[in-house]
Amino acid sequence: TVYATHRIPITWAASYEDFYLLCSLSHGGKELCSPLLTRKAHVYKYLFHLIIWDQQICFPVQVNRLPRETLLSVTLFAVPVPPPGGSSDASKQRRVPEALGWVTTP
Repeated sequence: TVYATHRIPITWAASYEDFYLLCSLSHGGKELCSPLLTRKAHVYKYLFHLIIWDQQICFPVQVNRLPRETLLSVTLFAVPVPPPGGSSDASKQRRVPEALGWVTTP
């Protein structure tokens, strides 16, 4: 279960929208299955800035079938906020998601 990302920098909250995670399993430099994406979410402010997904990620591979050296990679992506004064259709087409951070763990 992916619950939330805490303490999002305020500059990210102002510069990006539609945050999502890309999760993948790899072994020996090869992906074991297709990467999975969370749904897109926005930044909330409580005591600090955070993004809440509260979503289960289920890979189509049984845990007992994974090689021992399997790596789980999680990458945080976000879509930049459109520039002011631009047409909404043209700016949406040019806004490419950017990788803001990632973690890989065995």
